[in-house]
Amino acid sequence: MDKNNNRQSAVFNTVLRSDEKMAKMHIEKERKVIPIIFLPGVMGSNLKAKSETGKNQNTKKIWCLDSAASMANWFFMGAKARKIKLKPDRTEVDFRGKISDASEAEIQLFGDRRERGWGSISYLGYGEFLKIFQSYLYQPNGQLSSKLTNLINDLPFVLDEGSKEQLIFKENEIEICKNYDFPLYAMGYNWLESNAESAEKLKTLVEETIPKFYKKRGRVCDKVILITHSMGGLVARFYTELLGGRDKVYGVINGVQPSTGAAAAYTRMKRGNEDDWIMANILGKDAAEMTAVCAQAPGPLQLLPSGEYRAKSLTSEKYVPEWLTITTPDGKSESFPKTNPYDDIYLNKEQWWCACEPHLINPLNTRYDKTTMQKDWQEYEKLICIQVKSFHEKIADKFHPNTYVFFGIEESGNTIREELLTYERVHWQGKFIDSSSIFAERPPKNYIGDNNRLNLKELNEDRTLKANANESKDDNIASLRKRSIKIKYTLKEANDDGDSTVPKSSGEIPIEKIQVRMHIPVKHGSPYDEDICQEFALRAIVAIIQKVNKNEQQAKT
Repeated sequence: MDKNNNRQSAVFNTVLRSDEKMAKMHIEKERKVIPIIFLPGVMGSNLKAKSETGKNQNTKKIWCLDSAASMANWFFMGAKARKIKLKPDRTEVDFRGKISDASEAEIQLFGDRRERGWGSISYLGYGEFLKIFQSYLYQPNGQLSSKLTNLINDLPFVLDEGSKEQLIFKENEIEICKNYDFPLYAMGYNWLESNAESAEKLKTLVEETIPKFYKKRGRVCDKVILITHSMGGLVARFYTELLGGRDKVYGVINGVQPSTGAAAAYTRMKRGNEDDWIMANILGKDAAEMTAVCAQAPGPLQLLPSGEYRAKSLTSEKYVPEWLTITTPDGKSESFPKTNPYDDIYLNKEQWWCACEPHLINPLNTRYDKTTMQKDWQEYEKLICIQVKSFHEKIADKFHPNTYVFFGIEESGNTIREELLTYERVHWQGKFIDSSSIFAERPPKNYIGDNNRLNLKELNEDRTLKANANESKDDNIASLRKRSIKIKYTLKEANDDGDSTVPKSSGEIPIEKIQVRMHIPVKHGSPYDEDICQEFALRAIVAIIQKVNKNEQQAKT
């Protein structure tokens, strides 16, 4: 037995006295345990109503992603219901979600899959991946899976230039994995809360819960490997770089992380989710449904573009801080932010293109009571200043040094497939419209936002405004303006490269900060369903284990 009471396999030749034939005797001792923890993306964790006493574990399910049917009730819920049900302080993680069955041998070694958090995350989004990936990492017979042994084959992908490792292995390097046990965990987190709070829960799982579990079994477990999807990468970064977790994590594998945010977080607060019709109605079909939730939830707000976010310039190939462009009917364009996105876009309620339209924060305030609107805005303002801006600044440019990254972009020439089109830059295009129609829902006099709005019921890609007196010198337009002329701004469709949510500029984490980076054409919502992403993660794990083994051997000498 080694000093950590870990199991390894040794083979001894023995001679039996009866017939003096050579025989082999296997002596097994505990392998070293290296848990692998999967962190899902936003909306990827199951939530339930928080118990008022803290003792009731069977409270009502709020957000359950076992199947499409389990989410069907959200199809009919509007902004008011979402405002009430999806509050950070009234919800908590629900571990009762669907899980796949495990073998008795796996349960005996690692505990039940529910104990390892599998029921806390979306079965619809991740259930099949977790089941398959655990089978790659652990076989009941103690042998390596064929998927692992086949990693001696050539790479099915090309690594980005500047990667520090090749992820190519020899057979003896794969065999080193036999010295370790890899229980797969999933950590659901309340995605409505700040990612900083979720990182605190990750710290508890890594440094207290998991070590305590194995200590009871006489085994030592002191470090883990993290695999993340999307916003889960922000949780991991805050833990490793701000909460002292770097020394407790052997390595991090990031998939499609919005490292500096995503402009899609802005567009969804202005027009709703752009997914297919069914999923849009479930996740939030318009600005009212999305804003009612996001304006009270720091987690989704932390996905907004940070101060480090960059988009390709309108006039050159350079990447610039301005990512929001407003083009007037006469072709004049102005881009924002000019100073920073927090003051110019997120806290700017005087412009129709602001991220958060004040009348959408609280759908229960149907008469737009000014005092209530001001109070709601102040609460939102606090979230942006205290929990969003500060979070962005704390994690800016910080990554675990042993990080392996893949992100999604198109690779086939200059044409980007429709399903991969992404908002890197957001563009509102204006045009004059000749209309005498009367809008039913104009801003009241006590409205605290932009009073140029002519229809507060516009919740998708259009915003209609009053035309300013000197909008253009064009004589034809001037004559039209004598009649009932308005300006309609339309949000242009996404046309940039990315994974349909995270643009290239945010997914492409600087190579000098990490170990390895790889890009492939993959959709943001379910990249780990793809064989190539699973293999990338497996190869990254093997690369991490090579370093662990090397350090252990050096420590012995």
